[in-house]
Amino acid sequence: MENQHDTEESKVFNDPIHGHIELHPLLVKIINTPQFQRLRNIKQLGGVYFVYPGASHNRFEHSIGVAHLAGELAKALKVKQLEQIKRMEELEKMSTNLEVVKFGPEDVKKLAELKESLISDQDVLCVQIAGLCHDLGHGPFSHFFDGMFMDAIKRDKKGKADKEVINKEWTHEKASIEMFNYLLDKNDLKKVMKTYGLKVDGKDNNDLEFIEEMIEKPQDKKPLNDAAQDNEPQNNDASKKWPYKGREEKKSFLYEIVSNKESGIDVDKFDYFARDCHHLGISNSFDHQRFIMFARVCDVEEDGRKNKKKIKHICSRDKESANLYDIFQQRLSIHRRACQHKIKMAVEIMLKDALVLVDDHPDFKIKSSEGKMLHLSQANSDMEAYINLADHVFERILHPQEGRKEPSSEEERKKELDLEKARGILQRFMEGRKEPSSEEERKKEQDLEKAMEILQRFMEGRKEPSSEEERKKEQDLEKAREILQRFMEERKEPSSEEERKKEQDLEKAMEILQRFMEGRKEPSSEEEIKKESDLEKAMEILQRVMEEIKKELDLEKAMEILQRFMEGRKDPSSEEEIKKESDLKKAMEILQRVMEEIKKELDLEKAMEILQRVMEEIKKELDLEKAREILQRVMERDLYRCVGQAKKKSEEEIKERLKNLVNDIQDDEKDRDGVNNVILIYDYNMENEDPICKKYSYDKKKPEKSEDKKKEKKETLEKIKKDLEEKLSERFPDDKFEITDVTLDYGMENVDPISKAYFYRKDNPDKGEPIPKSDVFSVLPDWFSDEILRVYWKNPKGLNDEEIKKREEKFKEFFKGWCKDNGYKDLNKDDPSAGRATPGNDQSN
Repeated sequence: MENQHDTEESKVFNDPIHGHIELHPLLVKIINTPQFQRLRNIKQLGGVYFVYPGASHNRFEHSIGVAHLAGELAKALKVKQLEQIKRMEELEKMSTNLEVVKFGPEDVKKLAELKESLISDQDVLCVQIAGLCHDLGHGPFSHFFDGMFMDAIKRDKKGKADKEVINKEWTHEKASIEMFNYLLDKNDLKKVMKTYGLKVDGKDNNDLEFIEEMIEKPQDKKPLNDAAQDNEPQNNDASKKWPYKGREEKKSFLYEIVSNKESGIDVDKFDYFARDCHHLGISNSFDHQRFIMFARVCDVEEDGRKNKKKIKHICSRDKESANLYDIFQQRLSIHRRACQHKIKMAVEIMLKDALVLVDDHPDFKIKSSEGKMLHLSQANSDMEAYINLADHVFERILHPQEGRKEPSSEEERKKELDLEKARGILQRFMEGRKEPSSEEERKKEQDLEKAMEILQRFMEGRKEPSSEEERKKEQDLEKAREILQRFMEERKEPSSEEERKKEQDLEKAMEILQRFMEGRKEPSSEEEIKKESDLEKAMEILQRVMEEIKKELDLEKAMEILQRFMEGRKDPSSEEEIKKESDLKKAMEILQRVMEEIKKELDLEKAMEILQRVMEEIKKELDLEKAREILQRVMERDLYRCVGQAKKKSEEEIKERLKNLVNDIQDDEKDRDGVNNVILIYDYNMENEDPICKKYSYDKKKPEKSEDKKKEKKETLEKIKKDLEEKLSERFPDDKFEITDVTLDYGMENVDPISKAYFYRKDNPDKGEPIPKSDVFSVLPDWFSDEILRVYWKNPKGLNDEEIKKREEKFKEFFKGWCKDNGYKDLNKDDPSAGRATPGNDQSN
């Protein structure tokens, strides 16, 4: 009955990669949740879709494919386990009838271990669920979100007080686990999981923990092989302790199916190789079906300090060693031709710039489970908010929503009113703006100070007094101003530069104070709207004047200034002087009353807060407009220009390395017991040069740590990028650039791609071991890596084709010289159209 029930609820999917695949009913229920359906709107390859029109596939179908392959591999391994158990049971029966066939205690123990490690139906189901849910935590455009965008936010927020913005340890795998648990709770699926025999509650939640551990290796748990990968000897006591909770050590191989952190050979790669190549229109050299056919669970002896311990791993036939290199070669090919394509990178840099601009914009904040409004970069901290974040965020930027939520409080209404007014002015400003036609106009157009001019107009204007009291204040202020103006005209000319400066500042302060006190009025003509001056200078004056207002217009200081002036005057000797003296006293009385009103009604600190708030709102609106312009340029294929590519030259070392290669081959047998010599042959050609060879050696007694090398490499790259940024900024101060570094390798950093893969021989299918170097070294490299720097020019907008071409030539000439000075090879010197996105060369490499 249960099988019939399962059949009725299961579904068949017609997948373009794997054909017709049938999924377990529990998987179907997971797929039918909003949390999983979100993956329909997340591009698998992010910005690659803007380069390869066929790359429109999403994380949704990839996840289904991984679930299918995970089940296929687990079932295939189970079949071979059953065959092995059956074979040993037959041998056991034969030993009772034939004295020649002996089935000793070791064989009995081995048979028991085989039965204990046999893959169960629950194991298969858990592996399928892990494959299905392993990418639930991806954000917009997949790796773009947790890579380029989040890195930009970290740089932007570095050193600031907002600690909630970024969780430095966040990864999309962690988010996948959080989203998976949110999915189960929100859709009440734990009860359903129990009906299929899975343990998910209380102390017996090992199945749920097992699924989570397959999605991401816990940070505090280091698999046994990790020490060997770092060339570190393992501690024998540690090797006895199994770090996982979901499954016992006898089923360690199950952790290698979905996400293999040891060798990198897993069904996740199997699906995305086949799927990505299909949609990109490029060939796939790796046959995952062949791998599944030859895969089996074997015992692998691993070295400890005192003894050898057997660990169960997924192994392949020894004759498949060369084919396994195709996995890593295929990854390199996809990254070189698609994932790290220079036009794709230009698109994602522009998308990143747009998303950063609107990150904290109120229109794009997302409500959390606690009712808090989160920035886009904060949404990953709350799954209820994160579920609403997908690729459509870019459409929202391009096409803003028509209706807005009504404000619920007086403060919100005021903020909304300020924002709407700022938007109105900004909209009029944007509509009345002409397209810049010259270099000078283009620079003015990009100045952020334009927002300050809008702000000044916003804050100025006259508000008519509405009551008798307000009219009285207005008259007092006007009269005080007239008397003070006359009083100032009667003053002596300042005798020093400092006095002249103070005099000017005081006059400016009075001017600004008058405009500030008069209230605001809307511009009454098109001419007033379009009036523009030197905004940078205006901003500097505004800043200084606001400081002077706080200093010079303080009541006590104002009284002190006037008092000093009066004390320096002579007694009035004429009717005219007596009249002036009377006016001055009256002015002082009025000024005192006015200043008290200013301090009471228009507190300057509060005014500054209002000013700052409005400035922030207008900046957000300008950021939103900039983001829309950037995205519009992406749609129109007016992309940032890639004006330089370079990688490190090694030609000066070639002869020495070739000598080392010959010496290493000759001395290989001599050094085998002491120092291990590893030879690296890069499998690419640099112009007409010979293959580049490099000798690496390490002493077992003093092992080098890969983490140290990785850190050193990262620091070196950052120094190089910083040096280039400084030189570009110095040479081209009016232009904006972005420098990216691209690593093209087998995905295992400085580790031999198949050094962690294990193989079995036809005559001994139960024992796995690493492949001897002599079997593969003669034709394939141990490892391979290319480091490429790319420079993108970010502001060609507003220039015609001829102007763009001239500036690009200047940039490339500068870049060529920089490469020569720093020992880098210029990859663009023979490519006159490098970085241009045109229909003829979008997919050029």
